[in-house]
Amino acid sequence: MQQKTLLTLEQFFAMPDDGHDYELVHGELVLMPPQDFEHESAKSEVTVALAFFLQNRRHLGWVYPETGAILDEDSWRKPDVCFIRQERLVKLGPKSRIEKAPDLCVEVVSPSNSQRQIAEKVRHYRSTGATAVWVLYPNSQEIHVITKDRDQWLGPEDSLEQPDLLPGFSVPVKSLFRMPGA
Repeated sequence: MQQKTLLTLEQFFAMPDDGHDYELVHGELVLMPPQDFEHESAKSEVTVALAFFLQNRRHLGWVYPETGAILDEDSWRKPDVCFIRQERLVKLGPKSRIEKAPDLCVEVVSPSNSQRQIAEKVRHYRSTGATAVWVLYPNSQEIHVITKDRDQWLGPEDSLEQPDLLPGFSVPVKSLFRMPGA
């Protein structure tokens, strides 16, 4: 069995940019594979839907694609899309790093993800402060919504809402899985 090399956050942040995308998960450096077009399209649709909703509601917070956060003393993860409440953002300086999970973490499942990996990400986000996690499944056009009080599966004919974080936000699930040119 090969021994894993564990890194500290300081070592992780000091790594030179080698053109690859990484996360640090409990000290282990995890190479993130490139994603396919379906994955990137779903991520873009979520980002656009949230950004459009927040355009005149900046007092609620901001949406960020591919923005990492320090979840704990030896983990930095980067949800596909996240939302951070305004009251947290005003405490950050221009060179700050986000501490604890974003308020909403969105993961788009790709063929390289196992159910175990997704469950671990959801658990990690929730245990480090995320109010909600949305897991999008492009193949089935479903969304798994996980909060403290809610564990719900939504299908293409449902609407996605998150009233505790995004009062008034509602988007048809199927609209998040549109493919350009289709």
